[in-house]
Amino acid sequence: MNARLNIDVTVLVVDDQEDVRRGTVLALDRAGYKTSSAAGGEEALRLMAASRADIVLLDRDMPGMDGLEVCRRIKAEPAYADSVVI
Repeated sequence: MNARLNIDVTVLVVDDQEDVRRGTVLALDRAGYKTSSAAGGEEALRLMAASRADIVLLDRDMPGMDGLEVCRRIKAEPAYADSVVI
């Protein structure tokens, strides 16, 4: 029997591929993490503004705003200084 941990860490999963995004969120949810997800960079930044994530799992290659630009914008915002971007 696997016990679900109650982890007080929020993870934002950002990936334009729905199957990757959903699978990652499912695995993190099962492990006890709080999760949210975004299909692109603009949506990820909106979610960060609404409710800052502790960890951002970020796809590099996305249409529109790529992951590198999303990372730059997150790291430029003092309110997100404690957020880890992977």
